[in-house]
Amino acid sequence: MFEKIIATITNGLNNIIEFNNKWIGKLSEKITEKFEVDEVRFENIVMITLLIIFSVIAAITIGNHIEDRDKIGTSPNMDVTEPVSNVMSLEYYESISQIKSLTHEVSALNLANTELKTQISDMMVEIEQLKAELEEYRNDAWIRDIPLDEKYQKYLYEVCLEMNIDYDLQLAKIQVESNFNVNAINTSNSNGSTDYGLSQINSTHLQSTKDMGLDIVNNVYDNLYYGCLVYSEIKDNVASRGYTGREMQLRSLNAYNFGEAGFRKYMEKGNDYDDWYYGNKVINTMKGE
Repeated sequence: MFEKIIATITNGLNNIIEFNNKWIGKLSEKITEKFEVDEVRFENIVMITLLIIFSVIAAITIGNHIEDRDKIGTSPNMDVTEPVSNVMSLEYYESISQIKSLTHEVSALNLANTELKTQISDMMVEIEQLKAELEEYRNDAWIRDIPLDEKYQKYLYEVCLEMNIDYDLQLAKIQVESNFNVNAINTSNSNGSTDYGLSQINSTHLQSTKDMGLDIVNNVYDNLYYGCLVYSEIKDNVASRGYTGREMQLRSLNAYNFGEAGFRKYMEKGNDYDDWYYGNKVINTMKGE
């Protein structure tokens, strides 16, 4: 009889493992995705919980069978000298041993579950602290005391992070270009072209930006984005030629102001990269000079 009980327990454990593999994995994907917790740890908690519940049920079931067996053993109609009693006693002690082993496993699982809960709790505290620190940093990082709406400052800051370009240098460039006037328009170019917005994007870029889905004339965000994009591409080209530091900044800024082709012609005439006023003016503006 005890062999049947143990077999039942074994089958139950196998069913739990199968249930965990088939359904808990799917459930954990949804829960961990929603609450941003570690999927493996979540599945471990569920598995441990199921094992604890099953172990308690198994222990109660075996205990009931043992109690019934004890009653049978004390029955006046039972001959305790019969060989079957020896077999039953052996099954009894083997079952007791397995119950003790199962109890130790349950205790170990309880301990592991407690430790796991503690680790998860500590992790959640750390995550919340990191979120708070990140939010505080992001809130403070992009605000400058300048006449530019904070929503544009924040957007520009995020674009600069994305493109890996200096935020304050871009602010200084915008100040030199348009003095933070979102509606700035310059029509005094010698070639008859027009510059628009905060970044003073030249009208020669109108078709290419339109093809990109950008409206640099009427959309302030698009104007900021494209101004950063042009500078970023120029900076990468300059850096790829081995220039670094201030020289890289000056070459990039002057090429932004001239246009890359125009700046090359300027240099071919014997001028040095830092002769043109624009780059130095932007850098000095960034420094508050």
